[in-house]
Amino acid sequence: DYLPSSTTIVLDDPAALRLRGARLRAEMSEYLAGSSSTEDITQLYWEDIESRLSGLRRLALLPWSDEDEAVASLFVPAQSRAGRIDAFVQELSSTPVTGERVVLVSYQSQRLAELFEQSGRPVASVEGLEHTPPPGSLSVVHGSLPHGWVIPGELRLLTDSELFGIVKQARRQPRAATRKEPYVLSYRPGDLVVHVDHGIGRFAGLTTLKTGGIEHEYLEITYYGGDTLYVPTGQIHRVTRYVGGSESAPRLSRLGSTEWESTKQRVRQSTRALARELITLYAKRQITEGYAFSQDTLWQQELEASFPYVETRDQLEAIDAVKSDMERNRPMDRLICGDVGYGKTEIALRAAFKAVMDGKQVALLAPTTVLAQQHYTTFTERLSAFPVRIAVLTRFSTPAQERDALDGIATGVVDILIGTHRLLQKDVVFKDLGLLIIDEEQRFGVMQKEALRSMKAGLDTLTLSATPIPRTLHMALTGIRDLSTMETPPEERLAVRTHVGPYDPVLVRQAI
Repeated sequence: DYLPSSTTIVLDDPAALRLRGARLRAEMSEYLAGSSSTEDITQLYWEDIESRLSGLRRLALLPWSDEDEAVASLFVPAQSRAGRIDAFVQELSSTPVTGERVVLVSYQSQRLAELFEQSGRPVASVEGLEHTPPPGSLSVVHGSLPHGWVIPGELRLLTDSELFGIVKQARRQPRAATRKEPYVLSYRPGDLVVHVDHGIGRFAGLTTLKTGGIEHEYLEITYYGGDTLYVPTGQIHRVTRYVGGSESAPRLSRLGSTEWESTKQRVRQSTRALARELITLYAKRQITEGYAFSQDTLWQQELEASFPYVETRDQLEAIDAVKSDMERNRPMDRLICGDVGYGKTEIALRAAFKAVMDGKQVALLAPTTVLAQQHYTTFTERLSAFPVRIAVLTRFSTPAQERDALDGIATGVVDILIGTHRLLQKDVVFKDLGLLIIDEEQRFGVMQKEALRSMKAGLDTLTLSATPIPRTLHMALTGIRDLSTMETPPEERLAVRTHVGPYDPVLVRQAI
């Protein structure tokens, strides 16, 4: 309606556009059928758009033109090798060298070159191809392409999409660190405040008083019985906002009495007792010998390079902290605190892989069957290119699967075991457990936590939580447990929206 008649419309693959338009129309019809709204909604379909564009000049971009059919027939899609990289290496190494050139474009180029060298197949590892490789050669290029293709008998080009089943996003430069604004403490009349010498009072406002012929500004604080204390603004550092642990308001202090001094004395005694407890706990942690994991291997670097998203700054800091803890010879006990979708699972996955690379086993404990199954799917997909055996134990596991998992853990065949509280039962015996990962610890019961305590003795432990219970958070804040917080959402992460309504299968299908 608004484009001039001289406009040229460019259509990228009209057939794909029509197909997408048909799908959108079907989805819209389904949405409207399940909607309770009686309003008339204006609908515009692809057929209507094509009809309106008929009077304008159109340029269609096609994958292949009619004249290029001979060229198009030369290219065929590359076969996916995802999850079978070892078989692919063996296939290329055992096949007699012919005139076919093989080019592998991958972010895991070093690992691929290492695999082929171990199998005895000559390989050229390069940063780029400036010239056509010689016939019969195998070249590994560090980089990324969306998809590969094959010219039978001439050239085979494979990417991470065919080799590992992933398409790596280009890494963006990390954004400059933004300085967090300092918290400015502002008092409003009626706020409870604490004076270091006089105790709890109520802030009444700012007032000006003349002393010695000069006007000064004071904080006016009222105490028990209506007594008033005037604090010069130059001494505002001696006044802080009251932060209490109970919902009921505290009793105001009495000016001129020894009540506040007695309260401070009791607090000093409690603080000393807490300090002694913390010193004892710290001493036990320092003298308890743990396993010091090795530094990152080449495969660890390749795994992290294959992460298909851009890590946030908080995520990178948490990963570095976890690795540093694991490489020390004392047991790790770290809490990763971050909202849903902030990348806690990726941190756990990298820690688990680091443990497996040192020959240790990993247990991942989840509170629900669904969450355990999600972790199993994620770990299986991300580690499919590596020789890591993963098993899952939930109520969905068949007796045969359960036996295989238990036997594999006991003999060391299984590297990572994921499951619910089933992992805490006595028949689950690890050959060499090195890392325990607990997801949402606050959702486990008292008896399960008692089993966890005995399981965690001298063991590296990583806890993931979006909403830690006060006791766990207190232990992290006081230093009994190390804490990493993730406050930065990943790019393009959408906020979680919660809707309450009657069961509707159409709505469930849309959400999924």
